[in-house]
Amino acid sequence: MLVGSGIALFIGIVGKMDETVQVRGVIESSEGTEKIISPLTKVIKEVYVKNGQFVKAGDVLLLLENSEEVSQAKKAKSVFGQKELELASYKLRNNKNLGAEDFETFSVDDPDVLSVLQERANFLEMQDDIKSKNSMTELEQANFLVRQAARSLESKKKELITAKDISQRYQNLADLKAVSELQALEQSNKVDNLEATIESMAIELSKAKSRAQMQSLISSSADGRTELDSERLETSALEQRASAFNRLSELRNRIKLTVVKATVSGKVFNLGKASGQLVSTGEELLQVIPDDLDIAKLTIPDGNVGMLVPGMPVDLRLDAYSFSDFGALKGRLSDIGSSMLPPDKLSPRASYFPGKVSLEERFVKIAGKQIPLRSGMAVTAMIKIGEKPLISMIAKIFDKPKVEQF
Repeated sequence: MLVGSGIALFIGIVGKMDETVQVRGVIESSEGTEKIISPLTKVIKEVYVKNGQFVKAGDVLLLLENSEEVSQAKKAKSVFGQKELELASYKLRNNKNLGAEDFETFSVDDPDVLSVLQERANFLEMQDDIKSKNSMTELEQANFLVRQAARSLESKKKELITAKDISQRYQNLADLKAVSELQALEQSNKVDNLEATIESMAIELSKAKSRAQMQSLISSSADGRTELDSERLETSALEQRASAFNRLSELRNRIKLTVVKATVSGKVFNLGKASGQLVSTGEELLQVIPDDLDIAKLTIPDGNVGMLVPGMPVDLRLDAYSFSDFGALKGRLSDIGSSMLPPDKLSPRASYFPGKVSLEERFVKIAGKQIPLRSGMAVTAMIKIGEKPLISMIAKIFDKPKVEQF
């Protein structure tokens, strides 16, 4: 008996037992519940999911009405394509290379496309040639008018010489009384009229020469001006294409906003919207509970928080699975809140300090299978704060308060 008592005493002194703090908590994701909000004020066109359905990040959840944006985008893309063709044609006209990465609506490596562009460039060059030829024709016409005016002036000058000779003869006959003074005066008037006409024609000839000189300058600079015009038109086409692209990009971004996608993988929750319903910008459409359940949120009572520090090992016993049959999840205390929170759905009856436990495993093993955890599962966290000899625990059981005898 003494030997048995000695062995028991030795075990009580040497043996150790974990000292733990027991608190309640729930399984959650460190990312928290993801709220999906409406990016626009629109009518819901389609709803593709339902509550409880698992979705992956990037899956389409809802589609907002976007018929008007799609229609405008088609028109904007058509305009953008026309401006790209116009720009490419001007580049070819100006003997510039076309980069394959410079155009979005067509490929310059496509022989059919390149043929169309070359035809347009040839047409532009033909128009420039016509302008140049027209300029030369106008110069020829101006020179012709100068020559015609000079010939007319020369003819009038000869006519004036004859008229002066006849007038002089009439004046001599009038002096001899062979003809009347009136006839001599008429001939003198003809001379005066011819002199006035010649003066006017000389002025017109001078003007014709000035116009011819101006047209000559214009024609001589026509080729240079044509090249400048081509560069200016190319620059204008580049600016118009940029404007069309900005409009198209704006519509594409707006259409993209009408396609509401999941930002995380998880289960759909709190979906209360339906097709045809009007939603406002910033309005919550649904929630996605992430499937990456990697923490347990704890509600630590005020009386226990002083004994806890981050890094302490934790055993998590799930309410849904018997501890004696399935054991506990392993983890470590990763965070303790610095201030006490008022009662809420996690701790309805008392204020608490929030805590977090990082899980080492995210599943429960049942019959050799790994059963994933679910968000919201209730747990009891056994936080190991140290070890005590078994004898101290036994002594605690038999320790009774002393009562003084009177």
